[in-house]
Amino acid sequence: MFEDFHASFMEMVPFRDIAAFTVFQVIFLVVTIGIIWIPRAGVLFPLSIFVLVLIRQYVMPRYFQAEYLWELDAAK
Repeated sequence: MFEDFHASFMEMVPFRDIAAFTVFQVIFLVVTIGIIWIPRAGVLFPLSIFVLVLIRQYVMPRYFQAEYLWELDAAK
């Protein structure tokens, strides 16, 4: 029944890269929520989103192949 319904990246991207990408996402989530919970740092929330964009553009391509990132972040 579910054989026909799955994410396309599961066939194209090795599990190790999927797990590493998920770890990066969880770390980014924790840092972003941490910034919100610090009372004086909460005003820096928009800056944290900007930094996440820069990390995605310049840091993550160093750790993942371009076609894997294309599949993992659904940039299609």
